[in-house]
Amino acid sequence: MTAELRGDVPIDSSSIRFRLTQLDTHNISPSESSPLCLRTSPFLPRGQQFYKVPVVRLFGATQAGQRVVAHVHGAMPYFYVQYEAAIDPDTVHSYIRRLGTALNYATAASLGKISSTRPADRGKHQYVAYIVLCKGIPFYGFHVGYRHFLKIYCLQPKFKKRMAELLRTGKVMSPLGYSQAGRASDSTRPSAFKIFEEHIPFHLQFMLDHNLYGCGWVELSKCVFRRPLPDNHAAGEGCEGPIYLIAQSRTSSTATGLRSDSCTTILSNF
Repeated sequence: MTAELRGDVPIDSSSIRFRLTQLDTHNISPSESSPLCLRTSPFLPRGQQFYKVPVVRLFGATQAGQRVVAHVHGAMPYFYVQYEAAIDPDTVHSYIRRLGTALNYATAASLGKISSTRPADRGKHQYVAYIVLCKGIPFYGFHVGYRHFLKIYCLQPKFKKRMAELLRTGKVMSPLGYSQAGRASDSTRPSAFKIFEEHIPFHLQFMLDHNLYGCGWVELSKCVFRRPLPDNHAAGEGCEGPIYLIAQSRTSSTATGLRSDSCTTILSNF
């Protein structure tokens, strides 16, 4: 039995709700990404943009049975390192710039992209997206009170563990960075960082951060639909919820699924 179409949603509707069945990641040029998302980094030469940025694709179906592919922009893998230098703004900013630049260089060198015949090029070595200072309670062992951490966002999930290992083994600058007097630390102890959360896969990290789980509901409070929207859909018996159709289109479309774009700040699964 074919049910009548109910609750047609016009093309400018900005929200959608669907069940999550699968997700993956692919890379696109920043020019194809959302204008609200990061396109460059303080560790690149001025005016230089990323070559590629990650986009998470969420696959699923609405309550009425329409298939959905949602492209979520702005999500990036990350891990934490414990920050042990001074927390005045000048020291923090200088330390972050040094760390990001050094980590880009060390990652490129570990991949064999820097040698005597292939000098370093800041514009080409793009591994660190950005770094922010945050605070939290370490969950290894017993601790009282907060500690400061640097949250390091990576451009590519496949390089996250490599970057964390370079920091763990002391191959990238020093965790102390600066003494309280503001000078570079002269400590001779091994300069190994304390790393957190580098073992969590990117997709699991994304789902945890946005309260998503398999076959659960994904709610986007604002998104942009990609044309063409389907011009017809036969809802099955017992299906509820809106049906997303193109409103009064003069041209026929054979598309049966929905494609939309959104940013991580628009996920409202809380």
